[in-house]
Amino acid sequence: MPGPHTQYLSYNQRLEQRFICIEQRLEQFSGLLGENKVLERLVSLEKQVASFDAQCAAAGEEPKRIEMNSSKEDEDEIADTSLARRKQMSRVSSGLLDEETEENYVFGESVWDIAVFIGTDVLGTAGSIQTMVLVVISILMQVVFVMIAYFNFLEPQLSQATIDDISAWRTSSGHDLLSYDPVTGSSLTARVCAKDGSLSVSGSQMTLYEEIEAYLQSDTDSELQGIFDGQLLCIVALVCWFLMVAKEMNRALALHRATISVPIGPNKIAPNSTAHYVIHSLTRARRLVCWVILLYRTLAAVILIYVGIHFLVNTISVEDLILNAVALGIILDIDDLIFDALATTPSRHLVRCLVPLPMKSFPRIKGTDMKSFAMLACLVALLVYIQCFMLVPMSDRLLDLQGALCGGNRDFVWAKDAQSFVWTAPTKPFAERAVMQVNDVGHRAIKESLRSSYPSTSAWNHSQWNFALWKADVASLREQQAMDRAMLSTDTNPLCEDLASVRRPYLAYLQEILGNNSINSCSDAIQFCNLFEVSGEKGFKTRMLCSRTCGCAEPDSTNILLSGCPKDACRASESYRSKLEAGFCAEDAPSSLRKNSVWSGWVDQLRSIARSDVHFAGRPQLAQLADAMWDHGCGFGTNLTNQSVSWGSCAAWNPSFRWDFKSPAFLCPISCRCHNPPAKTAGSCPTPENDCHDWWLSRAMHGDFSVQVQNYTQLDTNSMMQAALKDSAEEMLLQALDIGAYQFTIQITLRLTRLLNNSDNYPATRRLADAQLKFYICASNEHYWDKAIAEFEDTTEQQMTSMIIAGMQARGIDTDALGISVIHGTKGTNVPEDSELPKDEDLEDNIEKWCLKTAEALDDGE
Repeated sequence: MPGPHTQYLSYNQRLEQRFICIEQRLEQFSGLLGENKVLERLVSLEKQVASFDAQCAAAGEEPKRIEMNSSKEDEDEIADTSLARRKQMSRVSSGLLDEETEENYVFGESVWDIAVFIGTDVLGTAGSIQTMVLVVISILMQVVFVMIAYFNFLEPQLSQATIDDISAWRTSSGHDLLSYDPVTGSSLTARVCAKDGSLSVSGSQMTLYEEIEAYLQSDTDSELQGIFDGQLLCIVALVCWFLMVAKEMNRALALHRATISVPIGPNKIAPNSTAHYVIHSLTRARRLVCWVILLYRTLAAVILIYVGIHFLVNTISVEDLILNAVALGIILDIDDLIFDALATTPSRHLVRCLVPLPMKSFPRIKGTDMKSFAMLACLVALLVYIQCFMLVPMSDRLLDLQGALCGGNRDFVWAKDAQSFVWTAPTKPFAERAVMQVNDVGHRAIKESLRSSYPSTSAWNHSQWNFALWKADVASLREQQAMDRAMLSTDTNPLCEDLASVRRPYLAYLQEILGNNSINSCSDAIQFCNLFEVSGEKGFKTRMLCSRTCGCAEPDSTNILLSGCPKDACRASESYRSKLEAGFCAEDAPSSLRKNSVWSGWVDQLRSIARSDVHFAGRPQLAQLADAMWDHGCGFGTNLTNQSVSWGSCAAWNPSFRWDFKSPAFLCPISCRCHNPPAKTAGSCPTPENDCHDWWLSRAMHGDFSVQVQNYTQLDTNSMMQAALKDSAEEMLLQALDIGAYQFTIQITLRLTRLLNNSDNYPATRRLADAQLKFYICASNEHYWDKAIAEFEDTTEQQMTSMIIAGMQARGIDTDALGISVIHGTKGTNVPEDSELPKDEDLEDNIEKWCLKTAEALDDGE
């Protein structure tokens, strides 16, 4: 037995004691031999002894001990000397860290860690079977995840086919006239690229455009913000994914390195004195299992790296990038989740109490080890490859896709006509006009309808609504949507009244249309009544909402425009009918009409429209209409016809022209033939107590001329001569009599003379030798009859003759070369006493019939 001052020292303690003696002896050489080198050597020897002690403990053997006599003072001196030696170290070097660094594998709560002990006595038969089931489940779930990712995530979401599809959408629906939004005045493409949240179609295209903009940061003006785009986020997500896979590979490799460092022998796990379990040895078969686990986990990690890279690179949604990177990590954590949920309690206790296994360290060079350096190098090389060969092409593809979706001109629509010609038209940029401003009338009307429900018919009161306009049911609303603008005017204003003055919602709309909230009634908007627009809203809707103020209920108001007026409702109004009944079937001469404020106002308005920049069908002819009305009064129609202008009639203007004007029939009942039923249907003819045709008198003026041609051999055609004669006679009557309140008819009788000369220059034919020209004029009431007689008698025969010759010359007839002379015959105002007015049924066609009958009666009387 050892004495009281005797104790057993390990090899480490023995060596430490010896080095203390060496240090004391070498103190005198401290200047020649650096103390740090001595201390580093001492630490190295201490580590070797500690490693030897650990190997002895693993083998279940006690280290050899020597017996030394040591006093308590010696023991304390040894401990104090060891502490003093470490304090004397001035710095920690990489060599010292290399010597002191140890790698030990600490078992974790994972299926793979517990799988090493399947089939051993530690887990037991049932425990081993259950653990084996957990391993199979973990493998199957990872295989399923990997295969799903492999077959679904490798193909890019955006390819050339996607660009082609977007280009096809752009050339079809994106600019189709059917997709045009009349509210914003924009094409579907413009609304998609403006990210209009009210779109009910093309939501996928808008979502794609939003994701591309967020990924590329193309909609930001900040250079700093532009740096943090989807490409940079993708790189960060890839780094995180690589680190997660690297962590899994580190665990797999560490488990393998730890198990192969265990001595080969029977599977032996024994407890130690600290209530932990020590793995003493493992069989070769157990090592083979560890190799299989390592190979599987390595293969799974490589496939996951490959699939995860493609999955993240092909993700263009910024939000999905982060979520997908986290979701991929679940695949790597399946073994931990299964262990936490399904592992047996003894297996949990085993992995917690196993003593860490020492591992052989990888080679280290100047403070770094080959494992960490290799992984860092792989990470950098992988990122460079991904950036150059995957992310850059992806960004280029996104730019191409963005250009195909919203590049070029967005503001136009197209349509194909019946001949398959494609026509395009410009539209408004979406940014110019919001879909529905917070304070516009439509928005406020909807909000008002949200607060209050549709009242019953008996309780209906328009005054309780400030903005909302109600229909009785959905069917009525659909019917209104199907109406055109003209029908809507009548449906909106069936009484032809000033709606904006009596209903607050219409006043609110009028204020918004005109852009003036100070308008309180229709009288404040009267300046917009004469506004002419082809597709505008101000003039049209002002006349619709202020029909009375704009003169829609008067056939002779100073406003000639009818667009927007509820025509049928206004013509049926009491004021309009009273105006027609107060009229009479008479019309003023042009000189008198030029002094009429209504007529001159119409002419000024037409000239203003003709000079405007508004382009519409019939605009060039509008100036001719205004001039004809000014120069010829109610005879403007005949003048326009002579100019080959198809102006239509008083009952209906030429439908090919955009002439939505009032009819001149109220001021020109005679010229507009108000005695005929077709003219009456226009609704603008005066309707006195007796019909217009009862005012015609059985009186007429007549006259005749003889036109002689001396050099008829020089005449090219008879038809040209006949047309020139008739046109000249009509023009003479218009100028001489100021025709307006009269009807006239002209008869021309031709006498042809056969040429006797049968030479080549003048072949045998019949030429005009002379012609008889007769005219008959019918006048209306006594006032115009007396006026017509005075004007007729004031025009001399010589003046009439000169007018006819001048008219023929203006029409290309060389009167001097042909030797034409006009001889005036007779003129008079007598009508046979037995001439009677025709019956009503005989007046259905036109007044010329009666004039002709009167003329025939005059001829018979003569």
